[in-house]
Amino acid sequence: LLDPSKQIVIEDPKLELEDSSAGSFTFTIYSDHPAYKLIDSAILTGVVSVYWDDEVLYKGRIISAEKDFVGGRYVETEGEMAFLSDTIQRPAEYHEPSVRSYLSKLLDAHNAQVGPEKQFQVGAVTVTNGTEQVYKYTNWESTLKCIQEDLLDTFGGHLRVRYANGVRYLDYLKDWPRLSAQRIEFGENLLDYSESTNAMELATVVIPLGERQKEKDIKKLEKRLTIASINQGKDYIELPEAIKRYGRIVRTLICDKVTTPETLKKRGEEWLKNNQYEELELTLSAVDLADFGVNTDHLRLLDRIRCTSKPHGLDREFGLTAVSLSLMNPDQNSYTLGSKQKGFSKGVAQSQYQMLEDLNNQPTESHVLAQALDNATQLITMCGKDGHVLFSPSIANPNELYITDYNTIDEARRCWRWNLNGLGYSSNGKNGPFDLAITMDGTIAGKFIAAGTVGADQIDVQYTQNLDSKLQTGLKNTADSIKMWASNELG
Repeated sequence: LLDPSKQIVIEDPKLELEDSSAGSFTFTIYSDHPAYKLIDSAILTGVVSVYWDDEVLYKGRIISAEKDFVGGRYVETEGEMAFLSDTIQRPAEYHEPSVRSYLSKLLDAHNAQVGPEKQFQVGAVTVTNGTEQVYKYTNWESTLKCIQEDLLDTFGGHLRVRYANGVRYLDYLKDWPRLSAQRIEFGENLLDYSESTNAMELATVVIPLGERQKEKDIKKLEKRLTIASINQGKDYIELPEAIKRYGRIVRTLICDKVTTPETLKKRGEEWLKNNQYEELELTLSAVDLADFGVNTDHLRLLDRIRCTSKPHGLDREFGLTAVSLSLMNPDQNSYTLGSKQKGFSKGVAQSQYQMLEDLNNQPTESHVLAQALDNATQLITMCGKDGHVLFSPSIANPNELYITDYNTIDEARRCWRWNLNGLGYSSNGKNGPFDLAITMDGTIAGKFIAAGTVGADQIDVQYTQNLDSKLQTGLKNTADSIKMWASNELG
């Protein structure tokens, strides 16, 4: 289609690549091109490839070819990762020992439904599932949807189609696979850029705070380790160049497990120059020096690229998550560094941060018990003259005592029932089931107290209800850890 050395050209060829996406290649072709008459017969079957020297940058199939008023055809292709949308995963249950094993099963099912021209082999898989098995179900979803939801959404990482020795591989990578030798330097090889970071998120000064200290300056407030003792009496770190541009914007950094001021200072410096930009996305109109014969790497999708900017105090590596290449006009190329979507690592970091925030803000044990006692007092005393004391079978010869909301035992919905075997409360009438029971063998069973322990989800006071609500919404995957922590602390 395109070979300038042989004067075979197409118009406006543009390649769009994106992390874990099929990508696209578009162009316009006219009737004087040798391949013009082949376009219609090639829809969904023909393969269009884009090379950098001998390296395959892209392979895709033609999905549309619209004709304009002068006879030109605007051709759109989609990358071969889209082949995974052509097959479905039948209802099945998987208990796999690894991420690689589960991905292999999905690709086996895919390959069984298509010919060799659409098949994938499992490539490099560096995403792991820890020590637990991968438990998944499939139920008529497309293979691509299963991979995205069961793997990418759960474990994070990056999907990549790779070609080697005539074989099409699907890689599933935890980290950016390659460090580019080419750097992005503001004021050097950067023509223009736009950043999506919110100015409210930028910090030019950070106060790092380490582990909690036993002594307290203010009785009701915790005290934390600072760097003042090794930093000329200052408990903060600043970026002078960034302050000149943006002024002083102060943030705190909590490092609960840091026990020395030296380590704490290193953490603060690293965060200020690097980690605070984790959510930053840069869209660059950079001159890729390799495009002009300079002896350096050209930029590849998923590369790790070092970016520096003195005005921002920025010095960190970003992943190249999207590339827009104009094959005939490389000065129009643009690159996106930093994820458009919240990646798995960021989600986990936010979840861990929120979990620590919620746990750190929990009331003390004495406060919990005081609230529980106060709540019980209010529940008991608010009844006033409500309720009925009834004896069964009769007041003259009783063997059971009932305290009920209705004046007859059979009509009662809420009732306490007390006999020789135990005491129980039911909100479903005299025969239960019972929400709370104290039995003659010493067992106290119920929603609030069980097995001799008090858990975070077993204390019915307002703070735990609010906390549970937040954790259920934002930290589902850490709920068990929170409950275990609370049980140990309060038990």
